[in-house]
Amino acid sequence: MSDTAKTSTTEDQPGGAAPVTVQANTEHNVGKPLLRCCFDASETNIFAAGQDRHIWQIPLTADEKKESVTEIEGHDGWVMALAPTDDGATLLSGGTDGQLIWWSLEERAVPRVSKRIEAHDGWIRDLTLSPDQKLLATGGNDGTVKIWDVAEAKLVQTMKGHEYHIYRIAFHPDGKQLVSGDLTCRIQCWDLDSGKSVTELKTPSLHRIDKNHNLHLGGTRGLCFDHGGKYLAVSGLRAAPNYLGGNVQPGNVILDFAKGEIHQEQKTKNNIETVPWESFFMGDDTLAVAMGGKGGGYLIFWNRDKEDEFYAHKLPDVARDMAVNAKKNRVATAHEDGKLRLSALKIG
Repeated sequence: MSDTAKTSTTEDQPGGAAPVTVQANTEHNVGKPLLRCCFDASETNIFAAGQDRHIWQIPLTADEKKESVTEIEGHDGWVMALAPTDDGATLLSGGTDGQLIWWSLEERAVPRVSKRIEAHDGWIRDLTLSPDQKLLATGGNDGTVKIWDVAEAKLVQTMKGHEYHIYRIAFHPDGKQLVSGDLTCRIQCWDLDSGKSVTELKTPSLHRIDKNHNLHLGGTRGLCFDHGGKYLAVSGLRAAPNYLGGNVQPGNVILDFAKGEIHQEQKTKNNIETVPWESFFMGDDTLAVAMGGKGGGYLIFWNRDKEDEFYAHKLPDVARDMAVNAKKNRVATAHEDGKLRLSALKIG
């Protein structure tokens, strides 16, 4: 573990539109390219995972004076998704092996596997818990969304409607609806009672096909609701002049969810060559997105109603995921260089 003290704010950029402060605190050297991270319920540990079969438990206690990263084994491939329960008892994970694992955290030592399920045919790319924590949604390369009973570790229903790999899933704050986004940035909106797709939202500016290589470019890289569920943010690639060479341009589409209409298209001022990897609404009108790619790593902040970002915070390395704590005053970023970095965050 190492300590850093770099602080940046919107004041560092001309024309900063809202007060944001990002202060880098610590970094933990895991040693493998990371893809995911999450805080546990008590915020005494953070879990990270990535391009191997391990999950890494990193203590965040104030008196921690030395590097103390615990290696947790259980998957047979890359770990692509993590979600802790609010009661602090369970961590859920999914990976390229198609396995869904329940990890017991109750003993507060090394997490142990309490349930393992062959959940999907191919990769699990994302999983997320319902607002009441009773249901878990998973999705991946088989194009299905599956709903699980968290307490019983049992399949509740399987929902079919995507033709391509599912990249991201999000529950609506009302707990009655679910959205899933795929490789083509088409968003299916599911009614949980019936298990049926009630509508499809399209974000055409975030999808294109490279005809020379027969590739779909981009995919739904970030998917999140604001607190009230009025707006849905979809993050992806708005341009890809040379996708294979890393020449890409990120963007967001803010949807008015109830109307099913596009509210705002967003880009970066300087067309930073990065890929969005995760997004969160910080309050109802600020969208934060973690990015990484040829142009480096960034935390970028948009006002929900504006086209250009009001602040771009440069990170030391390519960011592949971020996690925000419950108070939204601390952010963790998982990086391609194998490091987990923690920063203090203040908005407003």
